[in-house]
Amino acid sequence: MVSRIAVIKHVGPKLVPFLESVFIFFVLYPLKSESNLFFLIIKCMPIIALMIFVLSNGFNLKFEYSYSRRIFTGLFFSMIGDACLVYPEEFFIFGVISFGIAHIIYLTAFGIKPLNYKFALALSVLALPVTAFYIPFLQNYVLKLIVPIYMALLLSMLWRAVSRLQIFNKEVKWTWTKLCCSIGAFFFVVSDSVLSFDFFIYPVPYSHPIIMFTYYAAQLGIALSVVDSDVDYEVNDLVIQHNDLINGIRRIYNYLKSIYFEDNLEVINLNESITVNKKAYGNSKRD
Repeated sequence: MVSRIAVIKHVGPKLVPFLESVFIFFVLYPLKSESNLFFLIIKCMPIIALMIFVLSNGFNLKFEYSYSRRIFTGLFFSMIGDACLVYPEEFFIFGVISFGIAHIIYLTAFGIKPLNYKFALALSVLALPVTAFYIPFLQNYVLKLIVPIYMALLLSMLWRAVSRLQIFNKEVKWTWTKLCCSIGAFFFVVSDSVLSFDFFIYPVPYSHPIIMFTYYAAQLGIALSVVDSDVDYEVNDLVIQHNDLINGIRRIYNYLKSIYFEDNLEVINLNESITVNKKAYGNSKRD
């Protein structure tokens, strides 16, 4: 078992660029800013730092790194969403779509087991009146369609992140990174809730620092899940199942190949014996 101090020593230095970029962002833009390229770059820098953090914890195209790849891809689409929301009048819908894609990718990373249908039902009961409340404030039919879909994806992401934690299951040992991931998913809901209320319904005091602080905290929590040893264990289980399937196919192939070659060997041996017998018969006639 790796000690917490060892984990902090391993993870802490890799998070320094993220923390520095977040600090710079809030120093330069403590309040809402006009849309400009420099603001876009400074806003996206913390997510780029988290993408580098994911890469530093191991990343390649092998099957066992599929979780890290999905978290990395989710961060990438989130960064695109960040850039779009810098210009909300022109690209708000594209920003919502980009974040929706990010949530779908996070969903595929978190998996479907354990199901935890009770929590899913509770979130559904909560989402219905909230959606009904927002619909009259949405400006056009595109938003009336996209926003409820996005809300469903956001809450589904929260459902899967919390379900992975299994904090009330005594038979399963939860980990600190799964807890961070669940807290991150919750902060994502808080951030988007404040953003949507501020954008569609009524201006929220200090909305900018609230939205951005909870958003960066959300992405940090999700990014930290790539160092979870239990995630690696679950992925390794998938690798074992994958290898078992491949090995099974290989055994069948070898068995069929052995039968084929054994039959051919029998034919070859038979042909050789016939040839030898013919030669022996021919020699006996000449004698």
